Amino acid sequence: MFRTRPQRVLLEHALTRGITDLDVATTYHDGQAHRMLAHTAGDLLEHFTISTKVSPRADLAPLTEQAKRAVCDLGLPPAVLLVHNPEHVLRGLPTAQAGEWWATTAEVMADLVAAGACRAWGIACWDPRPLLGLLDTPAWTHAPQPAVAMVRAGFLVPADVLAAGDALLDRLQYDGVHRWGMSPFAGAPRLLDGINLTQFLTDHVPRAAASPLPTAVAAAFHMPAVSRLAVGTGSPAHLDQLTAATTLPVDQERVSAYRQRLTAHASSAR
Repeated sequence: MFRTRPQRVLLEHALTRGITDLDVATTYHDGQAHRMLAHTAGDLLEHFTISTKVSPRADLAPLTEQAKRAVCDLGLPPAVLLVHNPEHVLRGLPTAQAGEWWATTAEVMADLVAAGACRAWGIACWDPRPLLGLLDTPAWTHAPQPAVAMVRAGFLVPADVLAAGDALLDRLQYDGVHRWGMSPFAGAPRLLDGINLTQFLTDHVPRAAASPLPTAVAAAFHMPAVSRLAVGTGSPAHLDQLTAATTLPVDQERVSAYRQRLTAHASSAR
């Protein structure tokens, strides 16, 4: 569950559905997300695996201080600390300066793992394009490597951003790396209402059982290919729909054909 205002009834319901992963960030809910989650969850918190994000924004505390506060507010170290939208810093920097910043950031994150502030570290990118120029440079290859990469996934991701997410995840294909997706509705959960998405499911799925919401979520696991998808929710009924998505069989050939058409359209529009 992602960027969700914590409610105990929702957390309890998530556990009954086998959902045990929570994704938050130091900047959510005016910086109070960790404290709110710990207060609301109480004894339930130990049943969840928590990933959270630390932001390299210049107007916020250094990453190390954000990580320490997260541990303090949660009452336990998160499983994963993600560098939140590093593209905001990298965008517009000369390559050499961008490389220096990334190498330093990666070292800081690796030190946080070594200090016990988390079990692993990674990156969460809304727009991975500014990272692509670093991937084959010594600044990236010689730096500590992220164990997790989270990118936007689903039908509402622009073609070039989707391709950049694919490229980033493909570049990180080494033992132990985790490919995560997020935000398949891009903050507009009703945008796909009324759109028939059943063509992206295999033909034997009963069409009456495949409403747009779970179908969009099911397809998002393949746009790009990810093993985990972070989605916001605010009610048990909505959470049930999201959970139903994991049982829907996706026609990957149709998804691939859609992506090819999306890319071709984006190229022709330039």
